[in-house]
Amino acid sequence: MPQNIQRLGDVNNDNARIVSVSQDSVYVNDKLVSITGSPVEPHRYSNNHYTHVNVKTGPGLDTLFIENEMVNRQGDNDTCGHQRMAGSDDVFIGE
Repeated sequence: MPQNIQRLGDVNNDNARIVSVSQDSVYVNDKLVSITGSPVEPHRYSNNHYTHVNVKTGPGLDTLFIENEMVNRQGDNDTCGHQRMAGSDDVFIGE
């Protein structure tokens, strides 16, 4: 089933945003499309510090690439294990 494409600023299921994207050529809804390895803001605050730091988006769809990296979509996992949520409400990728 096709899933919402992920873009700069979209969140995971712990509400952590994608904070930058290394590709600069493909946009959806005026936002850069997220690819594997896009940095995610620190999250999961506990005992006066963030426990999920240096998180990146995990592997995306293995049939769609931008600049030789897989494109992220709703449901893909970040390196911390949280899932990508929402994304574009009118651009979908996958089977």
